[in-house]
Amino acid sequence: LGMGDFHAAVVIVTFSHVNNGAWLLALDGGENHGLALWDWERESIVCTSKTSLETVVCATFNPKDDCSIVSAGKQHLNFWKLINGKLLKDKKSGHFIDEVPHYITCLLFNSKGELITGDSSGNIIIWTMDEREIYFIKHTILRAHEKSVFALCLLGDETLLSGGGLDRRIIAWDVLQGYRSAKAGRQLPESIGGVRMLATASGGGLDGQLFVGTTKNCILEGNLQQKFSSIVQGHFEELWAVACHPNEELFVSAGFDAQVCMWNSSTHKLLWKVSSEKPCLTCAFHPSGSVVGIGHSSGRFVVLNTYSGLHVTSFHVSNQQVDVARISPDGATLAVGCHDRNIHVYDIQDSGLSYKKIGTISGHNSFIMQMDWDDSSRYLQTVSGNYNLSFWSATSLGVLPSIEARDFDWYSHICVVGFHVAGAWSALGQDTEINTCARSQQRHLVATGDSRGTMRLMQYPASHNKCFSWDQRICSRGVTSLEFLAG
Repeated sequence: LGMGDFHAAVVIVTFSHVNNGAWLLALDGGENHGLALWDWERESIVCTSKTSLETVVCATFNPKDDCSIVSAGKQHLNFWKLINGKLLKDKKSGHFIDEVPHYITCLLFNSKGELITGDSSGNIIIWTMDEREIYFIKHTILRAHEKSVFALCLLGDETLLSGGGLDRRIIAWDVLQGYRSAKAGRQLPESIGGVRMLATASGGGLDGQLFVGTTKNCILEGNLQQKFSSIVQGHFEELWAVACHPNEELFVSAGFDAQVCMWNSSTHKLLWKVSSEKPCLTCAFHPSGSVVGIGHSSGRFVVLNTYSGLHVTSFHVSNQQVDVARISPDGATLAVGCHDRNIHVYDIQDSGLSYKKIGTISGHNSFIMQMDWDDSSRYLQTVSGNYNLSFWSATSLGVLPSIEARDFDWYSHICVVGFHVAGAWSALGQDTEINTCARSQQRHLVATGDSRGTMRLMQYPASHNKCFSWDQRICSRGVTSLEFLAG
């Protein structure tokens, strides 16, 4: 639906009410923020209209009149009427008494047809319609939240819930008592984030089932009279680091949100989550599986217990960020590639509990993106930021001629350049690059992820320029990391 009709991202979709959802309202994220009203079953446009040159963040139908629509965003609140197949702006409605809020962040109609808006100043405003069908301000709840009100939700007993982003509070308001505080609420933990969305699964009151979406990409379930529980958790910034346990159904993820998460792949459950001081860019399990190492943007390498997330040890590697870290198959050596164009090599003792620096490998002409050990735990292959493939000796800490490395068996293959993955590049579109690569433990499959969000699965080695592949678009943006699970 709408293929070729939108100029940019579709940022809002909502269904009509009176005609049982026959119409779909969609907002184009382009320059003019166009509203499009669709008869989605017929796949036809009912009408379109430009809304504002300023950012539009919310829009909805009036639940009592499908021909009445409201949109809002940066310093504007617009009321629209569908008349003779055209969306016309009601210029008499939506005028603020004092200063216009910087952003109208959310809106909601109540059962009386009144409009309730939340804004970036923390205020909640109730708009009602007079006999001329003009919406004006009826009541204002000043400073309902500290800064932005991100969410509004109406319960079945006419209780209004509001959610704040900065203060992380959910507050109840009694609509029947003039929007007085219902003296009920909850503040979310800082680790969960602020309130981003509120939704109810039933028509009950304060004891009814409530779902809360947070600014840190979590979904909670519960109510204001009982403790909330997490049903979905994840990262809330770019995710660049994923590593799978060598023997068990576990994998770790770490990202720019400075969160490190351990997951069970069979139950899809989060086992533990810890916060770090800086964004995380790489992670690697010790072959024993007992510890996992995390590379930080600060140049620090932190080792955590696999099963508890407790800190084991940490050390400073470089004054620049850690880009990639790999532990040798025998578990005796750690190689850390940094943005300083060097590989820092460490001796590992006590199954990953102790680390001592051996030396530094220099010679790259750009930062280090990927790195693999060979089966003997003596040699490394690396790919730098300019996609140069190089070979190195971890014992002599020097460069290795490529002719000497051509017959090596690599323990892993995350390097996106080389003979064994050359065929993966042949099917790429223009201006597309391979960001990440992974080989299965059985060494018969290789998967790549590219800058357009496509994962490509091939037989290993994928050296032929016409090798067969199974392709799947899995991300809206670039794929940053791939790993095969154990087994």
